[in-house]
Amino acid sequence: MKTTPVQFEQSWRIAVMGAFLCAREAVPDMLKRQRGAIVLLERLPRCVGAAAR
Repeated sequence: MKTTPVQFEQSWRIAVMGAFLCAREAVPDMLKRQRGAIVLLERLPRCVGAAAR
């Protein structure tokens, strides 16, 4: 694998922070409506592969 630990951590942080920020924006409306779901679909290998290019 050509991905360095630094590249992996950067990709992981981007994926996790993106999910967190999206959820943070969605939750207030979900609470108002008293319903909703957050489905997180992220494939870290895809992110790592993109970082390695």
